[in-house]
Amino acid sequence: MEKRNWRVRQVQALPISADLFAEIEASNVPAVFLGAVKDWPAQALWDPSKGGLQHVKDLAGSAMVQAMATTAGSNFYGDIRGHERVPISFGAFVDLAEKSLTSGMHENDQDMPMSFDEVGVTDREHYLAENTSGFQLYLAQVGIYSQDGGAFPPLAALMGDLAIPDFLAKPVQNINLWMSVNGSRSSTHYDPYQNLLCVVAGSKRVKLWPPSAAPTLYPLPIYGEASNHSAVDFVNPDLATYPRFREALEAYETVTLDVGDALFIPEGWYHQVDSANVTIAVNFWWESESSAKLGTHMDAYLLRRVLANLVDLEKEKMIKEVSKLSPLHVMALDVQASQPPDKCLQAHTLKSNNKAMGRISGEETKALATHQADQITGPAENSKTEEEFSSVRETPSSSVHGNVPHVEANPLVHGPGRRKYVVENLTATESEYLRTLVLSVSTSTLTNNKAGGTAGKHGEVSSANIDMKVSDCTLNDGVSKGFKGSRRKDCIAEIFSALDPRVLQRLMLVMVSEFPRTFEALILNGLSPAASELLTRRFEEMDTMSELGIPQAEFYEHIYSVFDNPRSAMAALLDGKESFAALALKRVMDCYLGLSCNSLPH
Repeated sequence: MEKRNWRVRQVQALPISADLFAEIEASNVPAVFLGAVKDWPAQALWDPSKGGLQHVKDLAGSAMVQAMATTAGSNFYGDIRGHERVPISFGAFVDLAEKSLTSGMHENDQDMPMSFDEVGVTDREHYLAENTSGFQLYLAQVGIYSQDGGAFPPLAALMGDLAIPDFLAKPVQNINLWMSVNGSRSSTHYDPYQNLLCVVAGSKRVKLWPPSAAPTLYPLPIYGEASNHSAVDFVNPDLATYPRFREALEAYETVTLDVGDALFIPEGWYHQVDSANVTIAVNFWWESESSAKLGTHMDAYLLRRVLANLVDLEKEKMIKEVSKLSPLHVMALDVQASQPPDKCLQAHTLKSNNKAMGRISGEETKALATHQADQITGPAENSKTEEEFSSVRETPSSSVHGNVPHVEANPLVHGPGRRKYVVENLTATESEYLRTLVLSVSTSTLTNNKAGGTAGKHGEVSSANIDMKVSDCTLNDGVSKGFKGSRRKDCIAEIFSALDPRVLQRLMLVMVSEFPRTFEALILNGLSPAASELLTRRFEEMDTMSELGIPQAEFYEHIYSVFDNPRSAMAALLDGKESFAALALKRVMDCYLGLSCNSLPH
């Protein structure tokens, strides 16, 4: 879980200046303004302990509103299918609040129905009046003022007891009333407006998450009616279905608002609100600068920019996940290790001797030879289980490229004026990495061949390597775990992630020199999307480094000399990088938008 780098700001000094609020709004972080609206007439006139409920009833009692009703302790969801809706006069609702203050709430009342339909209730307003204690009742977002100038807000008569705070320098679009009876608990959601929530009576406890927490909160699909709500029941979360929510439980901040306090909630911030028995609040919504750009000719461009940014961020998370798969350590040029640093290498561990590459087991030799039987020198290496790895060399073979003769396939060894890079020049630890890389390429290619997933003539990445489950956007899950039909480790990607670029350059030069056909298979067939992304990143790092074994231009000349058509190698790397980006996009679609690329509605 990423470290939280934000804190809710608390402001006590009054009055609040417009400049201070503008600074806080620009920071895009919530802030509590203690006592900011304590001077409203409503603070005294609406006080339930001083007959205030009768006052609001006198002002707007005849207005018809929609109350939400749920059994005590349940959540109020944005989706109307998640609760009962009761048409009721505002005066009747206020009467229920009055009754609640005198009778209290009975949360353990087992005789109350889960819904009105269970008991055949048709007169819901009357039923609630007789059974107030069994239900939580909520008036949510009932209009007091609207800038749109459309339908007359039902509770407009209350506006005379309120005042738009002086520090709000921007036009307010909506003013709404929120009132609870027997308490209330909202589901976790965000609003598409800047929000100032002000408490007039009672108290509220608000949990807050930034917009970036969306992957851990599982927002409902963007095409749904409640797309701004989390799919997770905060009170009784199903962690088997929503495993990432564990991180959300550790990443929120809670603030408590009492009478006269106001909370600024920036647009897009997730919040979950619990209200005390009879609580009355008023909120102000206004448009943010970013929202002001929507609904214009810029929409398509902004969408692509936002998605591109999220994909880039997701790619970085995926790269970190590869690095966390095992305790590999970055190797500097002078590192000497007595033991292989990763489980991927343990299957190929050298015996305690000073030979550069040790011995290959019978099974390892068979795997290497099966894939490249016509390219390994020496008589019948398939059966020689004690053959020194350092003496295994590949020879040029025209069969590699069909009928196209391959002249001077190993120019580093045989070409005049070429440098020679051999296994014996590597340290013991570097040799271990080379051994694992060579054998992993062979095993990976064999696996793909058996699955029918080999690359095409341009080196397309096998679908078996890129079909990751969307659910793998779990931040702690490894990128390599999503391979279809397998949970094997991606040793090649891990090696690219672990090695210092200078070490990787040396290993690749030796591989080109001594195992050219294996190197060709690595680039054309052996790279997962993660490995392709990591390898190209290492190339970019090499391009900026001055302390390399050979100049980068000469390095590229060497490695691309292995291929009849260097463009096929470039195409394979680019195909892999784009597959990696496609995986990131799938995760973005699921984690941030709540939808799967494979299951969109028709």
